[in-house]
Amino acid sequence: FTPASFLFKKDSRSIIARILVHLIRPQGQGNVWEKIQRLFEICEDLVHPNNQGEWTKYLITFYFQFCNEYIKRLKKEQKFKARKDQKIDEQINEEIQEFKEEELDQALEDLEEEEETEKQEDDHEKEEDIDVGEEEDLKDDEEVNYFLDENSHTQFLNTYKKILLYLIYNAKDTDKGAQIARKLAYFRPNEIIPFLIDQVYKAIDKRHEGIKLQNVVNILIHCINPILDRKLYHQGIYELPDILNRILDIFTSSDPSLNRSILSFVMKIFSFLPVTTVKELKNKYISIHPDASDDKFYDEMRKDEPHDILRLIDEVSDWSVEFIRKYLDIIGKIDQESKKEKQRTKQTQIVTNNPIFNFFAQSSSQLVERYIAVSYTHLRAHETGRNLVCRLLLEKKKNN
Repeated sequence: FTPASFLFKKDSRSIIARILVHLIRPQGQGNVWEKIQRLFEICEDLVHPNNQGEWTKYLITFYFQFCNEYIKRLKKEQKFKARKDQKIDEQINEEIQEFKEEELDQALEDLEEEEETEKQEDDHEKEEDIDVGEEEDLKDDEEVNYFLDENSHTQFLNTYKKILLYLIYNAKDTDKGAQIARKLAYFRPNEIIPFLIDQVYKAIDKRHEGIKLQNVVNILIHCINPILDRKLYHQGIYELPDILNRILDIFTSSDPSLNRSILSFVMKIFSFLPVTTVKELKNKYISIHPDASDDKFYDEMRKDEPHDILRLIDEVSDWSVEFIRKYLDIIGKIDQESKKEKQRTKQTQIVTNNPIFNFFAQSSSQLVERYIAVSYTHLRAHETGRNLVCRLLLEKKKNN
């Protein structure tokens, strides 16, 4: 028997997660959270990176379902509050429209008279020392609020931060774990995203200690959208250069599976984030606003930005060139190491992933020129069978 045995059945995990979440009450209305945290502590050893087995995936699925049910409950409560507030506002507006000016004035006068009468009665009761203590404690028609409160959110986040640590260093498949990280990033971006990025950096720095970096990259793939969503997390885009540089450090020819995950991550970023230079942006701005000066462009770019956005653009564009150089270098090393045609074909499918060419499409013309220079120099210096890369780059140059 293990503490996780009751979670082995799929239906049981879902039902238990839903029941536990709906038992949670605000602070001062029970100690359900203490019992839930006790349950998580019992199962903690079973998801620790040093003690993982078949049971680990069941627990991770349970953690995902609990997280999902908690956020679903919160959203339902928020919608209920919004509808209730909207209904109250509509009722008030309807009542106001029904009043005429003279009726409203009369109603106000009547209200003032009532308040004055009630005040006189209260003063009279105080003079006669009437004991109404018990009646004051009674609150008629008061509705007890069972909605999740800030204390519940704090305990939920504190519990799941520890789980996130285990998932980052998990040696098993962490697709569910990555989905947990994504949900938490959307739930409380200002608390979760900085914590998550810091732990990802630490995991990459410990890559020589046997950390499964593919899981780390998988978490980044799932969380990059909330990280770069400026309405959700305004400063997230400024984390991009550090993230990309660390990803480039672990992009080598020794782990084709990791390379595939890295390519997916890079392609996901640049599928909605164009790669350009400050000079090209300025030229486009001047073409749209012919009377604008360079200073006007710089002021517009830096407006409402917490950091230097122009420096960020240059850092990302320089990184893109280094990425192409390293990508081609990995192709050359695989060619040299491959001796059998069958093995070479398999490695081509892993490393030379077609979506890489979407990266070129998202790049500006000046950056494509730099890619071409890198690819021409590299492919001329390294004899390789993958001339397709060079041909596509040259075709793009010709089409432009």
